[in-house]
Amino acid sequence: MAITRRQFAAGAAALCVTGALGATLSGCGSSAETSAERIYINGKVFTADANAAWTEAFAISDGKFAAVGTTDAIKALAGDKTETVDLAGATVIPGLIEGHTHFGFMAAMHSLGYTEIPAGITTLDDHLKQVEQFVADHPDYDQYVLGNFSQELDLGAEQLDKICSDKPVACVGMGLHCVYVNSKFMEAGNITKDTPDAIPGETYYVRDSEGNPTGKVVELPQTWNAFQKAIKVDNAKVREEYLKLQETYHSFGFTGVAEGGFVGLDEGNMLDIITGIEKDGDLKMVVCPASIWYGHTVTELAEVCERATGNKKKYTTDLVRPGTIKMWADGTLGAHSALMREPYADKDTCGATLSTVEDMIDCAEMCKDNDLNIHYHAIGDRAIENVLTAFETVGETSGTKSIAHFQIDMPDLVERASKIDGLIVNMTPTWANSTVTEEVEPLGDRRDTNVLFKEAMDAGITVNFGADSSGSEAIWNPSMIMAAAMIRNPDQEGFFLKGKPCSFEEAVCAYSINVAKERRIESEFGSIEEGKFADFVIWDKEAMDKATSNGEEGYLAAMKSGDIYFAKEVYFKGENVYTRS
Repeated sequence: MAITRRQFAAGAAALCVTGALGATLSGCGSSAETSAERIYINGKVFTADANAAWTEAFAISDGKFAAVGTTDAIKALAGDKTETVDLAGATVIPGLIEGHTHFGFMAAMHSLGYTEIPAGITTLDDHLKQVEQFVADHPDYDQYVLGNFSQELDLGAEQLDKICSDKPVACVGMGLHCVYVNSKFMEAGNITKDTPDAIPGETYYVRDSEGNPTGKVVELPQTWNAFQKAIKVDNAKVREEYLKLQETYHSFGFTGVAEGGFVGLDEGNMLDIITGIEKDGDLKMVVCPASIWYGHTVTELAEVCERATGNKKKYTTDLVRPGTIKMWADGTLGAHSALMREPYADKDTCGATLSTVEDMIDCAEMCKDNDLNIHYHAIGDRAIENVLTAFETVGETSGTKSIAHFQIDMPDLVERASKIDGLIVNMTPTWANSTVTEEVEPLGDRRDTNVLFKEAMDAGITVNFGADSSGSEAIWNPSMIMAAAMIRNPDQEGFFLKGKPCSFEEAVCAYSINVAKERRIESEFGSIEEGKFADFVIWDKEAMDKATSNGEEGYLAAMKSGDIYFAKEVYFKGENVYTRS
């Protein structure tokens, strides 16, 4: 309930307003039982509510927003024991929700000592030197997992065995869509000549002339099925790393995460860890996990649906909200496996079909029958087309329907998507980066169709943002992603490819309420509204304006200086979980 200035006009001491405190809020504020615990006044508060409204103040009690409105209205809710916080003109936004992350995967990998090789390494020899140094530096590790490898190396067990032959080694490609492993990894994962490929020619083990796996695993889901078999985690260490990551995410302004799936991990085990953290009182964000379908050679769709339904029943709590199935329609641009209508500019292929339209229809129907959300990864224009066909065929669903990435968004696809009722698309504005040659060069003259988030917004599509990264902390930073969305240039390619910019308000909604809508938690999270959990961020709007007011020049200067972190204070359920020093 938004409280207006008229409702709390001066002199109306007898006026009472029913709020979310579980009692009537007295305008005179004399009763400790009926007044707010804490009020914030004199701010610039962007609520991200249905009207995208700005206001000045809000009240909090029992970890929820008790009232939202003008400073005069909210001051009237103060009692003798009410704490008053003067925002002094500071900007406040809802707690951000990361729209696409692999948070649990990152915690598990960090528990194994996971490290990423530096950016800019291109040759095979230089990649191998990084592995050699890492193994030499950590002789006590039981297994070695490295990341950020080029996705098209001629690398496998033959080279990796020379560096380490007695422990599993896994070198993960950029984008998590391929992995290079040694013989010990294949032994631990029981990967042999007789191990079937998930989709022959699409997602598979590279093999020698006799059919033996060479140690290069191409594309999801084959990569992560192998990973789950070979790499073992220590739950206590995963818990420790999960809490460390939570602190990092808080520093960015996040109070929630939408999981893109616990890739390569046991879902039940990860959910046991997360709900255990909540039982201990240490989970300070809402977590929305997803169940992954890896393909028919791993498990049938009906089994995944049964698992997702079981997870929803067993693990749903105040802060853990399962109930989504994730599947891949295609791969990535860098691996030339995103499914395109036309061949790539630098390679005679149109990419990989990781799920057929028929499989997507079947999955959506199962989700419809079991009240689950469906989330399809689709990057290439043909893959997006296939997903839209599936959604059009199924029609209305009981859960939400969403597309992760929607990256090569041709005008006809945007138009089609806009006509699918309730469709939500998740996008990453920083992916339209002209300097990432591995992702951009294969597009050729289709560069201007890359991550057109504002065009999708203008067509009436609900868009949310996410980093979809397991890489460096800077890549997860929503300040950087939101700022990038606000400086896009529709007329000129520079650091970013051509495209329309969005407003500050649109960027905030894309990182809050629109993510909550996708995971069906918008009645409790995602905006500053009465009755919702009091998740909010005091935002350094002045620094953000400085970084975005001069287009790319200001943005790049902020990146170079490291001054592109705009969350000053972060609150979850009314509790301060981060304050920038």
